[in-house]
Amino acid sequence: MKNTHEYPTVLSVVTVPDRYDFPSWGEPVLELRLHHPGDPGHDINLGKIIAIREGDQIKFDLRHVRAEWILFVGKSEILDLQGLDKAVDLLKTAKKTPLLATVKKRLPARILSRYEWAGTRDVYDHPDEHISTVITQEPRLIPRAEFSKKKLSLLTSDAMENVFHIQGLPPAIKLKLAPVALSVPPEERPDPPEKPSYLDMFKYGHQKYYDDTRFGPRFVWPPSMYLLIRKAHIPGIIEGMKQGLGNTEILSYAFNYLTLTGDFETAEKLIPLVPEQWFVQSPGLAQVCGAVLTMRGRLEEAMEYYEKARELDKDDAEALFNLGKMYLVNGRRERARESFDNALKAKNLDDNVRSGIDFFLMSMEATEEKPITLSLCMIVRDEEESLPRALQSVFGLVDEVVVVDTGSSDNTKETAAGMGARVYDFVWEDDFSAARNFAMDQATGDYVFFLDADEQLSPFHRINLLFLKALLSEKTPVAYELPIGRTDVTTDWLIISGLPDNFIPQTSAIRIFPRTPDIRFRGRAAETVADSLNTLQIKVKSVPPGQLDIIHDEYGRERRVLRKEAAYLAEENPSLATVTTAVQDFSSIGDEQKSLHWLKMLNQQHPTDSDNWRLVLRLALMMEDTDPEFARKNYTGMLDRGCKAPAVLNAYASFLIRNNEFETLAALDLDSDEGFESDAEEKAFFVHKALACLSAQDVDEAADLLQKVLERDMSFLLAQAARFFILSALGVVHGALGCLEDLGYLVKGDKEAAFEPGMDFMAKVETVAQAMEKTGQLEERFLLLNGAVCLVSGQEES
Repeated sequence: MKNTHEYPTVLSVVTVPDRYDFPSWGEPVLELRLHHPGDPGHDINLGKIIAIREGDQIKFDLRHVRAEWILFVGKSEILDLQGLDKAVDLLKTAKKTPLLATVKKRLPARILSRYEWAGTRDVYDHPDEHISTVITQEPRLIPRAEFSKKKLSLLTSDAMENVFHIQGLPPAIKLKLAPVALSVPPEERPDPPEKPSYLDMFKYGHQKYYDDTRFGPRFVWPPSMYLLIRKAHIPGIIEGMKQGLGNTEILSYAFNYLTLTGDFETAEKLIPLVPEQWFVQSPGLAQVCGAVLTMRGRLEEAMEYYEKARELDKDDAEALFNLGKMYLVNGRRERARESFDNALKAKNLDDNVRSGIDFFLMSMEATEEKPITLSLCMIVRDEEESLPRALQSVFGLVDEVVVVDTGSSDNTKETAAGMGARVYDFVWEDDFSAARNFAMDQATGDYVFFLDADEQLSPFHRINLLFLKALLSEKTPVAYELPIGRTDVTTDWLIISGLPDNFIPQTSAIRIFPRTPDIRFRGRAAETVADSLNTLQIKVKSVPPGQLDIIHDEYGRERRVLRKEAAYLAEENPSLATVTTAVQDFSSIGDEQKSLHWLKMLNQQHPTDSDNWRLVLRLALMMEDTDPEFARKNYTGMLDRGCKAPAVLNAYASFLIRNNEFETLAALDLDSDEGFESDAEEKAFFVHKALACLSAQDVDEAADLLQKVLERDMSFLLAQAARFFILSALGVVHGALGCLEDLGYLVKGDKEAAFEPGMDFMAKVETVAQAMEKTGQLEERFLLLNGAVCLVSGQEES
């Protein structure tokens, strides 16, 4: 061990016993030792120290310690001596403020099993077989001079041994990480098997080599735990933090979840539980705390947290962006612009933050003489169940709420009034514009914000509406077009509901604009103020997705769409907007007959409108079974008009494959300049490109493209089906058989139950094909069956 005898002059190492090693009276004297568990030869006696236990605290008397620094180590923790050597060199010149040490803790299963949020099903079923590791950074290096005249307290935990927190430290905002590592003894684990190459896996099958339990632990805390958080786990997370089981990551996810669900009241209660040093480790926590306090109306305290985030990480573009928005709310526009400009210069600036900054900078064109007021306007009918959600999503963010009822037979009006809205009656006349204009006439705000009863402002973006309101101007009026979409999956599990791509943008509409008599809605069904704004030369700014999203609830949509049908039919010569909206509405409720009616009208009246390719694509997909030639004509028509969107190319390629037209597929130009809208779309695109290469006799390129897809996702069913088809076509029997096993596992979800014992090849193929047909995976089924035919034919010929 390097420089052993220098340690006493610079550093004393105090081994902290478990709380129950102390009697509750007297003053036991502890030996100070430089202790390395498992290697007593390195133990060095450094003197004596007095420590007593009082309740859940252990108090140390440090007056007789001669070393300049004290390192606190848990009884069962191993001290990294190499890191200690580096720390000693650092401490000789370090400022006399507490320093952080890296601490690796292992939580026993008996502790994990107490908290549902801290485990997977394996932990619940077999708690004795599972342990977990947590890595934290804690203030363990303490300058003696700061505490030589007073007692230092360590708060211990009832939940588990060897967990303590040092109390009475000065503000930890300047804590730095020292090169000291502490850990529990490592587990004895067998070496993992050598991982095969992707080429081997491609040839011989995923299941021959890959087992989740062999190449990656089923459970690692904290990472996998974050994916499991839901509402029922929040109390456990809070209690766990109080008992020393928390960390910056789990707290961030708890805040994220509470923000997602709009529970800012509970989120506010979490803020006092955040240790100061956690902000150093994760400056983003300060931004979250600021956002929560903003939504609770505590703007001055919120500003302090945003300032703290900026000080902790001066190059964080998001921190600078959020700080600028807070300056706007407080009327400090020049400081806001300065903060936005600095954010644009930050090294870690991503596209989402850049688009948000650009949006705010473009909106900062006027200096206001007074604060702008914003009125929420809604037209409703029989919306007793959904209305509270819509109103709650903007509660406290608008200055008044105007609800116009068009003939409800339930308690809609009473519900609205009970939530503070001014309610008005309007006789319905199959004209949405007339109802919306009436609502505007009852409002008094400088600007209006329109929401439908089946919509809500994304909880993640409530604070952004507050920021946007600070940008509204009377001198330079402007309108805002907001993204409207749905959540991909409605659930209270954070990993699903909280993912950015869980919001699927479907359309957009002008929803915020000045309230003036000259701005009116036009159109019975596809109502819009765009014409009025254009006449008044009022600029419309599009808010990018991820900044101010409106979530459209699919529940109850059918009755709303059917109610609109009369308004659609009331137009003698329906406009493009009306036809497009009708297609979207009837498709959303699964009314195929009416969707086809309006799609055909769209195709007849506006065949060259490039903006409607998604609707034409939907028409082609719906007509593939009943009129394949009509579908083919629409696919080729879109391509001839220059529409090379990956979704169109994927759909046409799939159509050709399912119709066994591989020669046409080989000639198809599968190149696109447009970006992919999802990971699945990109993977499917390159699978189709691989099959096109195979059809063109370019086997090497086909295998290379497919291998890259499988490297990204071995469980992508279309890629595995294509692999089976390619291997069968090439006569690679062993590889095809292994791939069939993989396909069985993927469609059945259970390796053991995929096939019955003794099944022959064709019986297995039929089992997988039936499962694919049930789930509508027809392209995969075609590739499987035709690959099987190729393989059997090849074997018979040989």
